[in-house]
Amino acid sequence: MLKLNDVVLEIFCYKEFGKLPKTAENVSTDLPIVGTKHFALGVKNIEEGKEFVLKNNICQEIDIKIGSLGKPYFFITDPDGIQVEIIEED
Repeated sequence: MLKLNDVVLEIFCYKEFGKLPKTAENVSTDLPIVGTKHFALGVKNIEEGKEFVLKNNICQEIDIKIGSLGKPYFFITDPDGIQVEIIEED
């Protein structure tokens, strides 16, 4: 459990777990399903975030999009297949 001011982040780790369903492989098919979808990390500059991800071989290809909030974002997938959103902060 991590806490910073009023923000708390609780992370779970399971020794035994089930595989993600096929719908979770793609954000567009996963978002309509009820439950936890992904978490987001804010960056000051989306282009610098993209450069960091590519330079560190975290992801091979990145497609920056503009969301419904008008903010640029992209997704990466962690080693367990969980979607992580990188979004530019205000």
